[in-house]
Amino acid sequence: MDDAEIKAEINRRLASKELPLGPGIVIRSCRGSSDVCDACGQRIGIDDEQSQVIGWSADRLRTCAFAMHLDCHRLWTELSSYPCGRYRRADADDRQPAIKKAAP
Repeated sequence: MDDAEIKAEINRRLASKELPLGPGIVIRSCRGSSDVCDACGQRIGIDDEQSQVIGWSADRLRTCAFAMHLDCHRLWTELSSYPCGRYRRADADDRQPAIKKAAP
């Protein structure tokens, strides 16, 4: 899967609440354990890098453990900053430096 397909799958899982909003806490990064990635749904191979993460469940009532490819974890963290991967657009005021008025 390429990044665009993984992002689409993560967005689908965020929208359906299969994945919670991130970023979660990385417990450890290690070699794959042949589990299924909770972000993309693909098998994590023994030679793949894997992140084991603890985060809140989608209903925010309990914590859950997740296993993800290292790249999937990075994308999940980016996409789950805002609901369904939609980033807040910067307003014109956000992009302009504050200008102080001179005292009379």
